[in-house]
This record gives sequence, C-alpha cells and structure tokens, in this order.
Amino acid sequence: LKGQALELSGRLTEARSSIDEHIIRFPDHGRGYSSRARVLLKLGLQEEALADYRTALSKTPDAEPDLVQEAAMAMAAAGHDEEAIALLDSGLKRLGEIPSLMLKALEFEVKAGRFDSALSRAEAMKKSAPRPEPWMAKRAELLAQAGRNEESRSDWQALAVHLENLPNLERGSNSMSLLMEQAKNILAKGEKTDRRSIPVRVDALHEEEIQLMNQHLTATPDGASIWNQRSLLLLADGEFQQALLDCDEADRLAPGKFPTDYVRCQAFLASGDSEKARATLDEFLKTHPDHVHGLVTRARLELQSHQIETALADFRTALKSSGGKAEIDLIQEAAAALAANGCRDEAIETLDAQITSQGNIPALLARSLELDIAAGKFDAAISRVEDLAKNSPQPEPWMAKRAELLGQAGRTAEARAAWLALRSHLDSLPNLQRGQPSISALAQQTKAAISTSQPPIPVQ
Repeated sequence: LKGQALELSGRLTEARSSIDEHIIRFPDHGRGYSSRARVLLKLGLQEEALADYRTALSKTPDAEPDLVQEAAMAMAAAGHDEEAIALLDSGLKRLGEIPSLMLKALEFEVKAGRFDSALSRAEAMKKSAPRPEPWMAKRAELLAQAGRNEESRSDWQALAVHLENLPNLERGSNSMSLLMEQAKNILAKGEKTDRRSIPVRVDALHEEEIQLMNQHLTATPDGASIWNQRSLLLLADGEFQQALLDCDEADRLAPGKFPTDYVRCQAFLASGDSEKARATLDEFLKTHPDHVHGLVTRARLELQSHQIETALADFRTALKSSGGKAEIDLIQEAAAALAANGCRDEAIETLDAQITSQGNIPALLARSLELDIAAGKFDAAISRVEDLAKNSPQPEPWMAKRAELLGQAGRTAEARAAWLALRSHLDSLPNLQRGQPSISALAQQTKAAISTSQPPIPVQ
C-alpha cells in the first residue's frame, strides 16, 4: 500500500524500492508484482514491467479481468501482439465471454492484421450475446477496416433491416436508436459524392489555396498529387475528416505514391486519438524509415508514454536523416530530450556538430551555452559567448554574459577586467544608442558589478 501511494504521488523511484522490499518479504504475492509492473511502465522499463506482469499472472491463477486486460495492453504496447491475444484468449476461456476482454482481443487482432480471426470472434459474440445488434455493427466496422467495403455495406444494410423489424418498444430504446442512426449515416456516406469542389470556411488560413485546388480538381479529378496537396491544406486548417477523405482519394488514384499515412497520423493526433495516430505512424515508418517529421512525431509520442530509449533513438535517426542541414527546431528539441534524459554530453556534441555544419546560429549557440553551464564547462561556455559577441549585431549582452561566466568560474580578476571593458565600450557608444532602455539597463548592471568587485584597499 505504501508503494502504491508513492506511485500515485509521482515518487516512482521510492515506490519501486518500497514494492521491491515487499516482494522480498512476500515473493508469492501476485498483486505485489502487478503493482511493481505499473511503476516500471511509468519509469519506461517496458520489458521489466512485462516480466512482472507475467509473474503476477502466474501467481494469480484466478486473475480478474482487469489484470488480464492491463497486462495484455502492456504487452501490445511493447509490440508483443501475439502474446497479448493469447493472454486474452486464455482469460476468455477461464472467465467466459466478457465484453471488455473480447473487444480488446478484437482491437489487437485488427492491429496485427488478423481480420479473419477478428471477424470470427465478432460473429461468435453476435450468436451468443443477449443483444446481437452491437456485434453486428462491430462486424460491419471490421469488414470496412479490412477493406471489404461491399461486405461491410451489406452488413450495415442487414443491421438496418434487423432493427426495423424489432418490436416498437425495443426499436425505440436509446441504444437501438443510436445503432439505427449510425447504420443510416454510414449507408448514406456510402453513396458516391462529388468532392472535387468542397466548401471552404471564410476564416480558413488557406482559403485561397483550397479554392485553387478545388478548381484544379474540377478540371483534373484524377490528379492524385492535387488531392494530396489539398489534404495537407485541410489538415493545416483543422478540417481533419476532410483531409482524411482526400488522403483516401489520393491513395485510390496512386497507391503508395504519397505519404498519406503521415497526414492521417497528424489528423488523428489533432483530433485527440493518439492511439490510432501511433498505430498509423508505425505503419508509415515501416515504408518511410527516414521520414524526418514522422520520426520526430513518433519520438514525441514515445516520450509521452515514457518510452525514453526508443524516443531518443528516433530523434537520433531523424537528425541523421537530415544530414548536416537539420531544422533548427528539430536540433533544439532533440538536444533538449537528450539532456533531460541523462545524455547531456551527447546533447552538447549534437549541437556542436550542427553548429560546425550550419554555422554560428545564435539559437544553437545559446542552447549549447546553457548546457555547458549546467555541466560546469565554463571554458567552453566562455568560448561560445565570445563567438556570440562576435556574430551578434548587438554584442553588449554577450559581453556582460562573458563577464558573469568568468566570475562563476572563479576567475575574479578577468571578470573585473571584462566588466571594465564593457563599461568603456558602453561609454563610447553614440548618445542615441546609449540612451536605449536595454543599454541603460546594461550600464547599471555593469556599474553594480564593478562596484562589488573593487579590490580591497591595502592596509598601510
């Protein structure tokens, strides 16, 4: 209980230590292992967590559905889809056809591309469930996901007919009404609509560009590249469903030619469906392993789910794929991730390599300076500041920074000399420039620094 309380308060290292001690005292307590597994997952230690889940299950032969589902989800998140499905199947055999476990098994089978198994499972549930209608809808959805659109449409039609034939009291219930509405909407969408020219919001950022794409598509409806371009514009304007439909059309006209799955991933992310975004992105990166923005997006998702090592690996691959011309934002983000997760020296090396390749970019020099100071590398930091002072249109702030760093490094005499040099420099500026607020503030800072660094008066 102490370990669980520490976990809930975010003190994960202490939580792990507490549960470790508990397991030493009670090595056959299954809940101890499942509690430690949750902590290990939050620490990003996936394989260790899975080992604890397996032990927890082996020591809890009558495991409840929640533990079975929790362990299966951890296995699937680590890429062990087959093991997750096998665990759910054993749970279903032991506990009976519990809907939550059945739905999770369906989800993992779809993720693994085992649509026939998923369909068989849904068919079995349709026959045995007290209400078959939700499983009829699920089977129709699975057929659509498998690309079997005609069969899916046929199943939706069968569901609509089935619902129409129910007694009035049943047909009027909330759940049946919702299913009827869903079936009708999907059947209506199945009718081929002309999407060559779509309405555009008047406040859309890319209104003119989308209107232009509409004109091009009206004239050339088979232009796959135009559908792809419009999907990107729609995505940028927050029209996620429209963007997804344009991706489908681009893929229909030119299968595999455009990175449409990356657009889909961004649309899922923007609409809050991170699980579907991650699955789509993983598939996309199998065929586009060097897609820089795809790698960075996945790295962010991995950081959110505490998959630290895989996230850092994706950042490294993204930088490597960019060569010596990586985007500044990417370099800074990758360096920040490395530094925050115990790889500060590598972060500094990464920044140095890009500075060597791309030149003394102030943003990169400033980030390197920050990491040098944090690592106590004052000589390197002072050298960077000198570079910044030389390359900046306004060197005065960097001259002050150099003086501060000399003081932090314990080089008192050099720090005082640097402050005096800055005072002379400021005094030599034209009146108009010297009167600027930023320069006036520096002059005050310099005066204060010189007064506090006065050498002691020798005793006569």
